[in-house]
Amino acid sequence: MTVLEIADNDFLYQYIAKRRGPEEGKEAYLRGGKSDAGLVAAAAKRLTKRDKLKVLEFASGYGRVTRYLVDMMPGCSITASDIHPEACDFIRDRIGIQALRSSTSPAELSVGSGYDFICVLSLFSHLPNRTFVEWLTTLYGLLAPGGVLMFTTHGEVSKRLFVGIDLEKEEKGPGWTYLRRSDQTDLDLNDYGTMLVTPRYVLDAIEKCQGGLLKSFVSGTWFGHQDEWAVERPAPK
Repeated sequence: MTVLEIADNDFLYQYIAKRRGPEEGKEAYLRGGKSDAGLVAAAAKRLTKRDKLKVLEFASGYGRVTRYLVDMMPGCSITASDIHPEACDFIRDRIGIQALRSSTSPAELSVGSGYDFICVLSLFSHLPNRTFVEWLTTLYGLLAPGGVLMFTTHGEVSKRLFVGIDLEKEEKGPGWTYLRRSDQTDLDLNDYGTMLVTPRYVLDAIEKCQGGLLKSFVSGTWFGHQDEWAVERPAPK
């Protein structure tokens, strides 16, 4: 049975509740988590063509999506990971799913390997250029042969979120714009802000994944605006 408890310090719930009120905020939080979990389960099946998978949900937060995955992905082994130790404790102790703490540096990440499917919702939409490629190649390296890494980014459709902001004045480079602003006030803006990228930027990053094959690109499909990307680690022939 899905646990519907929400952690008191869940920053995403607090963000929603601040705008909608506690009760409506809780309903929206859980409804959105269930809907996104369904999309994750469908994406895993669509992209891997398999049913029994070793799955990592990376940057899971306090389990908004995670709590639904066990029921929606029967036969799969689910692991969550987040930078916040309290989030991992909540997922493990209250929701009952294995949760491993992430790290600020990709080089220090220790969450196991051999995953058939890694899902990363709305993390690369916040990573700066300085660590974008390193995080992508690190997570790709955790895949088993034949495994798929799916992640989302702020792309062309997401630009409508930045109406009223002069992006030319923000930190920029070829194919990317980084805004030093975030709803997660406990994270260093040098590590976690708001990132807007072009498809070319992401394709160049994927080329750094040794042998990685572009499996999917769907513009503006997640959360009504974020792009879906999926990279497959080829199995040996």
